[in-house]
This record gives sequence, C-alpha cells and structure tokens, in this order.
Amino acid sequence: MTCTMQHLHILLLLLICSYCIGTTDAVTCHPDQASSLMQLKRSFIVANLSSWRAGTDCCHWWEGVTCDMASGRVISLDLSELNLRSSRLDPALFDLTSLRNLNLAFNYFKGVLLPESGFERLTDLLHLNFSNSGVSGQIPLEIARLKKLVTLDFADNEEMYFLEPSFQTILSNLSNLRELHLDFVDIVSGGSTWSVVLAHNVPKLEILSLIDCGISGSIHSSFSRLRSLKMINLKFNRGLTGKVPEFFAELSSLSILDLSYNHFEGQFPTKIFQLKSLRTLDVSENPSLSVNLPDFPDGNSLETLNLARTNLSHHIPSSFVNLKSLKSLSISTAGTSKELPSLIGELPSLTELQLFGSGGEKPVLSWVGNLKQLTGLALDQYDFSQSAPSWIGNLTNLARLEIRDCNMSMTIPNQIGNLAKLTSLVLISCDFFGQHIPSWIGNLTKLTSLGIFDCGCSGLIPSTIGNLTQLEGLDLAYNMELNGTIPRSLFALPGLKYIDLSGNQLSGSLEDIPAPLSSSLSSIGLSENQLTGPVPKSFFQLTNLEYLALESNKLTGTIELSTIWRLKSISDLRLSNNLISLTDDEGETVPRPLPNINYLYLASCNLTKLPAALRYLEALWELDLSSNQISGVIPSWIWENWKGHLQSLNLSSNMFTTLEKSPSLVNMTYLAVLDLSFNRLEGSIPIPVTTSIDVALDYSNNSFSSIVPNFGIYIENATYINFSNNKLSAHVPSSICNASKLSIVDLSGNNFSGLVPPCLTESVSLRVLKLRENQFHGVLPKNIKKGCKLQSIDVNGNRIEGKLPRSLSYCQDLELLDVGNNQIVGSFPFWLGILPNLRVLVLRSNKLNGTIRGFQGGYQKIGDHFTRLQIIDLASNNFTGNISSEWFEHLQSMMKNINDEEEILEYRTNTTRIGLYRDIIAITYKSNSLMITKILTTFKFIDFSDNSFGGHIPKSLGKLVLLHGLNLSYNAFMGQIPSQLSSLTQLESLDLSWNKLSGKIPYELTSLTYLAWLNLSYNNLTGRIPQGNQFLAFPNSSFEGNVHLCGMPLSKQCDTPGSTSASASAPSEPNSLWQDRLYAILLFTFTGLGYGVGFALAIMFESLWNHKH
Repeated sequence: MTCTMQHLHILLLLLICSYCIGTTDAVTCHPDQASSLMQLKRSFIVANLSSWRAGTDCCHWWEGVTCDMASGRVISLDLSELNLRSSRLDPALFDLTSLRNLNLAFNYFKGVLLPESGFERLTDLLHLNFSNSGVSGQIPLEIARLKKLVTLDFADNEEMYFLEPSFQTILSNLSNLRELHLDFVDIVSGGSTWSVVLAHNVPKLEILSLIDCGISGSIHSSFSRLRSLKMINLKFNRGLTGKVPEFFAELSSLSILDLSYNHFEGQFPTKIFQLKSLRTLDVSENPSLSVNLPDFPDGNSLETLNLARTNLSHHIPSSFVNLKSLKSLSISTAGTSKELPSLIGELPSLTELQLFGSGGEKPVLSWVGNLKQLTGLALDQYDFSQSAPSWIGNLTNLARLEIRDCNMSMTIPNQIGNLAKLTSLVLISCDFFGQHIPSWIGNLTKLTSLGIFDCGCSGLIPSTIGNLTQLEGLDLAYNMELNGTIPRSLFALPGLKYIDLSGNQLSGSLEDIPAPLSSSLSSIGLSENQLTGPVPKSFFQLTNLEYLALESNKLTGTIELSTIWRLKSISDLRLSNNLISLTDDEGETVPRPLPNINYLYLASCNLTKLPAALRYLEALWELDLSSNQISGVIPSWIWENWKGHLQSLNLSSNMFTTLEKSPSLVNMTYLAVLDLSFNRLEGSIPIPVTTSIDVALDYSNNSFSSIVPNFGIYIENATYINFSNNKLSAHVPSSICNASKLSIVDLSGNNFSGLVPPCLTESVSLRVLKLRENQFHGVLPKNIKKGCKLQSIDVNGNRIEGKLPRSLSYCQDLELLDVGNNQIVGSFPFWLGILPNLRVLVLRSNKLNGTIRGFQGGYQKIGDHFTRLQIIDLASNNFTGNISSEWFEHLQSMMKNINDEEEILEYRTNTTRIGLYRDIIAITYKSNSLMITKILTTFKFIDFSDNSFGGHIPKSLGKLVLLHGLNLSYNAFMGQIPSQLSSLTQLESLDLSWNKLSGKIPYELTSLTYLAWLNLSYNNLTGRIPQGNQFLAFPNSSFEGNVHLCGMPLSKQCDTPGSTSASASAPSEPNSLWQDRLYAILLFTFTGLGYGVGFALAIMFESLWNHKH
C-alpha cells in the first residue's frame, strides 16, 4: 500500500511539472486576433458571449475559440446555438485567416446576406457551417476558392440559393468535400444536372443531404462514381423522377437512404434491402414506386423503414419478423396482407409505428393495442366515425401520439386521458366538429407539446390546460369555433415557449402576462379572432419574444412604436387589421440598437406617416403598411437602404402622391413583391431591377402616366403585373414580351392603343389576360397555341373588330371570356361550347348577327356544349329569329342536378403575399348597370336583351331552376309568358319588357318569393295582375304600357268597366317615378331579410306611402 502511495505521489508531481512547463511555454492569444473577435462581438445585436472580455486570453478563456498553441492564432470558431443575433456579417471575421473550423449554426442572422468577398481569405478552412442561421441570398462565389473544405453546411436557410454563380461553379474546386448539407437551399441552377455536377466534382463525398432543394430529373448513371456515400437524403424534391438506380445497391457503406416525397417510379431495387450497412430506408410518398419486400435474412440491420404511400406489394414475407433491429416502421395498411398485424407484433425492438389509411378506410386496428412496447404512434387518414380507437388506452408506454386527417365525428377518445406518459399529443385535421376540448386534457401532466389544429372543436378552452406545468408548445389554431376568453392560466405556464390560438372565435380582452422579463415565451399567435381591448404592456416586455401575431382582431388603444423597438428578440411582428393606432414620437431620434426585424405587418394601424425607425431596420424582408393614412412622398431611402434585403413591400391603400426623385427604375436585388396600388401616385411607374425568381407587381388605381419602354427586360421573372386604372397611353411597350413567365396581366382601365400584343395570346404560361376599357383596335390575334393555359380573357370596352379567332378553342381551361362593347362581327360562336370549363360568356354590344338555333353537327358530343355556363350576356347585338328550346337544355350548370358549391372565380398568384386575383364583369341587373367584383359560381344569369329575337319564349327556360336573373327585354317575343317560369324559384330579377307578349300574366309567377325586380312593361298583356306575395310590392312601372292590364298597382280597376285609364289617373311623372324608386329600394333592402319579414316590411311602407300621398 505504501509503495502504491509513493507511485501516486511521483505521478502527481510529474503531472504538476508538466503543466507548469506547458503553461510557461504556451503562447497567448495574438492581439490582432483578439481585436477582430471583439469587433465581431460588437456587431451582434444580442451577444451571449460573457466570457469574451477585453484583457483576457481569447485562446484559453473565450467560449467557442480554439487557437494554435504555437502561433496564438485562432484556428476554430464554434459559436453555434448561442442565440446570437446580427443584421450583418462583420468583415472582422475574415481577419481570422488561420481558421480551419467556422461554425455559426443555429443562430439568428435572419435576412443577412453573405458578403461577396472575404471567404477567399480563409484558405485553410476545412469545415464551414452556417446551418439554420437565417442567412439569405446567393451562395458567394469566393467559397469556391476554399479548396481544402471537407464539410460545407448551409442547411435550413430557406432564403439561400445557387443562381449566379451556379451550383457547378461553386463545387468545381471542392474536390476534397466529404459532407454537403444544403437542405432547403434552392439549387436553381442545378436543375436536372445536379447529379452529374456532384459526380464530376466531389468524388470523395460521404454525406449528401439535399432536402427540398428544387432539384429535378432522374439520377444520372455517373452518380455511381460516388462510392464512399454513407448518407443520401433527397427528400421533398417533387421534380425528381425516373427509376431508383440499381447501383445504389452497390454502395457498400450506405447507412441512410431517404428518397421520400418525390416522383420516383418503376420497381424499387430489392437488393438495396440487403445492404448490410443500411440502417434507415425511407421511400414514402412516391405513389408510382412499386415495392416488393424481399426475404429478410437473420441479422438484417434496418432500424427505420418507411414505405407509406408507395405501391407496396400485397404480399408481406414471413421473414419480415427477422427485422429484429427495427425500431421505427411506417407503412400503409390499405391492400396489404392480413398477416401484417401478426408480423408487426413479432418485431421485438419496435417502438415507433406510423400507419396510413386510404381516407375512406374503416380500419380494424385493435391489434395495435397489443403493442404495449410502443412509445410513439401516428395514425393518418382513417375513418373512425363508426368505431372510436378506444384501444389506444392500452398503450400505456406511449410518449408521442399523433392522429392526422382522420374522420372522427365524435369527441376526442377519453382513453387518451389514461396515457400518463404522454409528452406529445397532436391532433391535426380530425373532424371533431362541434365537440369541446375535454377537461381531462389537464390530467396529462407530462405533456410538453399539445396540438389540436384544424379539428372543428368548439366551446371554451378548458382552464385545466393550466395544469400542464411542463407544457412548452400549445397549438389550438384554426378550430374556427373555439370561443370565450383565453384562460389566464395559459400565459402563466412556466415553461411555455410557443402558443398559437389563431383562427378561432376567441373574445374578450388580453390579460397581462405575469413576470414577462423572465418568461420563456418566444412565439405568440392570436390572429383572426374577436379579441378586444388594448394590448397589455407586458406583451412588449417579453425579452425572448421572436414572433407576435395579433392581426385581424378588434384590438383597440394606442401603441407607441418605441415600445415595439424595445423587443430586442422580435423578428416577426403582425398587428394589421385591428382598431389600434400606432404613434411615432421618436422624431429623428431613434433608440439603438433596433431589433433584427424581418417581417413587419402594420396594415390598418392608423399611421399618418412613415415611422422614423424604419430606415434603420437593416434586415427587413417584408413590410406591409397598407390601408393607413400615410400621405406625401415615398422616400428614396426605401430603395437605397433596403436594396440588398427587402423582398416584399406593400404601401397600397394610402395617400402617397409622389416618389422622391421620380425613379423609373429602382435597384432592389431581392424584391419579389411590390404593391403601390390605391394611392394617388403620378409620373413614371418605378420598375424594380431584381434578381428574384418570382416577381409580383401591383401599381393599379393610381395616376401613373408613363412607364420606361424597356421595362420588360427588368422583370423577366415577373408572374403577376397589374397596371390597371392609371393614365397610361400609347402602345403597350413590346418589351412586355420579355416577361415570358407572366401568369396574370391586368392592363385594364388605361388609354392603351394599338393592337393587342400577340406575345400575350401566344404565351403558354399566361392564365389571366385583362385588357378591358382601353383603346385597343384591330382583330384579336389568331396565334393561340395548343397547350394554352388561359382561364380568363377580358377585352371588354375596346375597339376590337373582326371575328373571334377559332384558336380560342385551344384554351381548354378557359372559364371567362368577355369581349363585350367592341365591334366584333359574325354569327354566334357555337364552337365555344366545346370548352369544358367555360362559365362566363359576355358578347354584349357588338355587331354579331344571325340566329341561335339548336346545335348541329360538326362539334364534339352535342350534350357537352356549354354545360358549365353560368353567365351568358348577348345583349345589344343583331341576333334574330326564334331561339331553339333545345338550346337552354344544355345549360346544366343552371339546373338543379348540377349544383355547384359556392366558390369565387379567382386565381392564385404564385406568391401568397399578393393573394388571390378575382375576375370582374359588368351586367345589367334589376335595370341597373352593376359591376360584379366577386363572381360566385352559384350566381346564374342570362341577358338576351336588345336584339331582334322572336317567336315564343322557350318553355325549356323553366328547367334553369338555379337562375337568378333573366333579361329578354327589347326583343320581339310573342305569345304568352310561359307558366314554366314559375319553376325558377331562385329568380331575383325578371325583365320581359318591350316585347309583343300577350295573354294573361301567369298566376303561378306569384310563387317566386325571391323576385325583387319585375318588368313586364310595354307588351300586349291583358287581364288582372296576379295579387299575392311579391306581386303586391311591385311598382306601377313594372306593368305600364299594357293597355289591357288592370288591378293593383295600376289605377285601372278590373271590376269597373267605365273606370278611367291608368294614364289618366296616374300621379304626375316625378311623383310616380319617386314612388316607383322608393318601392324598388325598399324591396331590394328587405328582400335580404327573407320573404316573411322583408315582404311584410315592404308592404307596411307601401301602406304608409299611400296613406300620406
């Protein structure tokens, strides 16, 4: 024992001596390195680097810093996961020229663009990691000069991309690369060549992760050169097609293969299952990929297997039980072997199970309740409406439960309340319509995550959720019917970081958040509710708050912008569309430092000027100041200060009058959305010079008078442009043809002249072409091609002449065609009837002629003509002759058996920041010219007025029972009014005036209780006017000009032969006109209340009028 102690003493002395010698010879941090690091620290808005103190040795005491002990120069800088925040990458970083490892992952540099120069100085760099840091923009060219790089990781930065320089250029010198992580980085320039680029440039690659990178095409055979690959993750690249390569089975080191959420097809190579090194295989969500499971030998190493939503063979081999290491299995149960449950039951290591149904499948899943070792279970697309999954209560070891897209039609199964070990419960799009969230949720005290999203729950949020003291995330958004106040206990939960209650009917005022300075809350979503009262001051004292969304409520009060700028962690703030007023009292003195805000939405906040601090926000991506009262000049600093990072700017619906310096071009490198609509702007339209790959521009409803002629070359990537309702004139600049990606073009309401640009009609990307109310002349171009994508064409109100081009029949998606108020000639275009989606056809006020008879040969199936037509307007042409009864029988969309769900004719733009674009049309309805700005698919209307149609009104009109408006006035129809019109129970407006109709008014028409407007004047009708329902409310003008009509409201009485004529006893014209208008207004107003109440009120007012006058 004594000997042993002596040896220990000697060893201890040696260690002490060696330490003393080591510390004496060790080199301290080089001064210029310490200086650069301190400059870097000062550039952070939030710098959690308390150990970085001036005067201390950066090599020994500073967190994340490692030095070369011989030179004192920094060789490794690892600042990952320190929640650092900055609006720029300071150049001092590149003074650390000896760096071999640079890791800034999992920080917060939202919107920061990597500098174009600087990286080339780090020539010794081996490992570069900016993953999940929020940096954006083009990958810098200088990274291509880091020839020693072994690891390159820019993953999870959704705003980064390869464009110019290209993917090929960046990788061309990185031949030593072993790991490449680019998840969610857009490889625009890689396209379908990405696999060839990798094969030729990075032969030593071991780890490849390209999740959702926009790559496409099939995997090239040269990719087989990458023999060292251990991981391939190509998930979420919808453009990937072709077969899964056989040579993957030859990659002997392959451990992880993830090809999920793509479009692979053909037979999956079964040999891949036999790879001894393979641990994870995921080919899910490839519906055209056929998978046959092989015989699995003993000793197979698979730990994770996901085959969901593939074309999996019905046969599951009995050797499936040899997957002894399998821990996680995801599989579709529809159509698989009946042996599957027993085989799964024999997998000893299985702890995670995800099962997918077919949507309508009523499953027998009770066997899952026997898998008591499960810690995680997910069920997707099953129908539990007949039998609740009560067996879930047997899985007492469950820690994670997710049920998604399942038809429940009942309350949340109460057996879930017995799962005491649950840490995560997620229910998404499960229709518990009208059911309450059960109070027993509060018994699951180990929950850290609770989500009941889009499930149709109603009632109050149970206060028992306040018992979940370990809860970190709560998502009850978009249940639509959750109501009542927000329980105070929610915001008092000590560990809560994330809460989203958006899209409900929550009301009441917001409570103060207790102890905001120490609160963990980083994300609060309360948008789209009915919340009232002021925003508590404690919301603006949350030191960790990154996301605050209160938009679209009824919040009130005044908020000083200075309180917002004190939220140092805020990056996304949404206060739009409330009743609040924002005030800016800073003047020119702005508090520094400002937060690193990327998204700022302050629409409808009663702002009267641009907040002074805006010009100093250095990382702003999206700004919405629409629908305020800001007037005056749009300052030039917007384009100067934000040109390197702003992506979306919305200043619409204000009172701006001019742009400072009147720019016709503005350099905005990354701008994708610019909305200046509904202001008072004059002069030249400012066109952004941008590299964005998807651009949307809205300048509508201003007084712009000019546009730079070559504007099109600057917006080649534009998909949406709206110049409508300005003062633009002359020909449309031919440069518009450079914008070849355009999907929606609106040039309406200007003074453009000349011919319609042929490149617009020839485009195969254009969906909406709106040219109405200009001075275009000539014929419509005939160059429309097969593959035409046009859904809406509107050239109403121009001087277009000639015939409609037959090439329009190539536009199989066409829903609206409006060529009204032009000078188009020819006969009725029957051939348009073959367009399967045509809903709106407006030909009014042209020079069309001829008859409209039944369909005759030469077209496709007769029965398919105009079947979806809901609005047809042929008014004010020169059509003649009888209308065939057969014609109306084709209009199936107006019949009961084709009853559309109520939708709106609208078109999605490529960007959600512009939203939906809606069609408009002008019609004559209830004797008034009406502009419809929201065309409902349920609105049905026919106007054949002001032509020379004759003969009898076709009885087949009575089959159009969904019709809302029918106008046949100013024609030469004769005979009786068909009693079949009484079947039009939805009819609101009927105008048969100025024809030659005779006989009695059918009494059956009194059953049309929705009828708010009736005009039968100036015909040859006879007899008593029917009395009853709506007919009691129609004015004199509805029946005048029919000498032989009698009865109310006419003064001519039917039972007094010698009575004076209506004209003799009628009130004076002004009084009669006013009376008629009053009745029309009252009836129009009250009809919306329903027949019982509305009609009674209209009659009461009529009686009062008659009594007084």
